[in-house]
Amino acid sequence: MTAGLKHQVFAKLDALCGNAGRVALGYSGGGDSHALLHMTRAWADQRGVILHALIVDHALRPESAAEAARAVDAARAAGVTPRLLHWDGARGGSAIQERARAARHELLARACRALDCQHLLLGHTRDDQAETVLMRLRSGAHWPGLAGMSGIDVSPSWPHGYGLRVVRPLLDVGRDELRCWLEAGGQNWVEDPSNQDQRFTRIRLRRALQQASPDVSLRLAGLASILDQARQLHRRQCRRAIDRYARFTNWGGAELDSHALSALEAGLRRSVLAVLAQAVSGGARAVGGGALDALESALTRRETGTGAGVLLAHEGEIGWIIRDPGAVLGRVDRTPRPDDQALCRETHVWDGRLLYPRGESVEVLGGAYMGLEQRDALAEIPGFARASLPCFRRKGIVISIPGLLGADAVQCRFLVADRVLSRLLPADPSCLPLRSGVMCDG
Repeated sequence: MTAGLKHQVFAKLDALCGNAGRVALGYSGGGDSHALLHMTRAWADQRGVILHALIVDHALRPESAAEAARAVDAARAAGVTPRLLHWDGARGGSAIQERARAARHELLARACRALDCQHLLLGHTRDDQAETVLMRLRSGAHWPGLAGMSGIDVSPSWPHGYGLRVVRPLLDVGRDELRCWLEAGGQNWVEDPSNQDQRFTRIRLRRALQQASPDVSLRLAGLASILDQARQLHRRQCRRAIDRYARFTNWGGAELDSHALSALEAGLRRSVLAVLAQAVSGGARAVGGGALDALESALTRRETGTGAGVLLAHEGEIGWIIRDPGAVLGRVDRTPRPDDQALCRETHVWDGRLLYPRGESVEVLGGAYMGLEQRDALAEIPGFARASLPCFRRKGIVISIPGLLGADAVQCRFLVADRVLSRLLPADPSCLPLRSGVMCDG
């Protein structure tokens, strides 16, 4: 059984990591990640792949620093280079697991970028999948949520996870199988004490599943597998619809065939809008709920509406999704605060959507177009989209408007089309790009 399990994981790694020259692995020292570490190290040795182990100290318990140090030693003993990451924002309060998860993914994404790794391996198992499905069932999730975790997906951290794939090669393997494999190899591991903390919903559900028939977990994981296939099909349908009925502009928006999009089946139409809105807004969170309702209403009624950080407006049958000008220019009740984050040493991301070089400063054009001498550059831009365009100024003069003016002055580009494509087809980064011959130079 142990040799068969190792062969099974090797096959998954080959399929999911492609020709990666280096990969990173989220490692805690627990049974699941310890088994994955040893299997991946053997696979990496055979394939000539460089492997890094990333250990996160959340600092949520007094013992966490010592536990992280032991994980560092265990990784090093396994022949894998470790890197210890610290969460400086640890504190009590509500939703601690959710906040810790977000912080963990950001730390892991930053480390992967620093190490030039495009694949991050995580040790989620079939049992974790069953728990995820059960949690989402309890919360009333729709069918895409019940598809659970994917074997490969984009990093949930944005923009730090740009270009990073999260790979889960153990989703078809149970925890008990992994521990049998470790014991057969004489390996020791340390379980995370928080996995016994009944204050957390997941831990309570884990205990319930352990006390139930083994068939329950298998059926829940099986349901996720079936629905994941449907989810992949749905994503491909979204991809085709966007390719046919949307066009990414060179200035960071999207032009829509509102009539054709309105005629789509409701679930597909909403998914298309959600993907477009998230990418155009530069936001980290998935779009849904009332914000998506408002955008769908604006689309189907050919009206103007805002939600999830975007504006959807119309010129006849032509629709436009742009970054909500109020979120960039500011409203009466708040000051504009577009994010500016360092993606790496040489590159920054402005407002979650514009990639530009370090040393430059992004400004907003504004309604008076201050410093813009070549105003004909705006001729093809809808009037409602002009004031909120990002630009670069030198001594008060606009030298570049990304995608419209001064491509040689500042090398930059919008991430909108990249983000849509990777979100819909995470396992196929080499597929043909969406229709966008209008992306910024750079």
